Amino acid sequence: MHDLNDSAGALKAWEGLLKINPMAKAPNGQLVMELVEKLKQSSKGS
Repeated sequence: MHDLNDSAGALKAWEGLLKINPMAKAPNGQLVMELVEKLKQSSKGS
């Protein structure tokens, strides 16, 4: 998401991951589900 500046691509990849593992976590321990929700909320505000 950050390195390629591709939020849409990150969202698509993370949603695919969540289909396989709904409790997946990012390296910092945060649930990917939470990251997806934050990204969706921020894109609605744009």
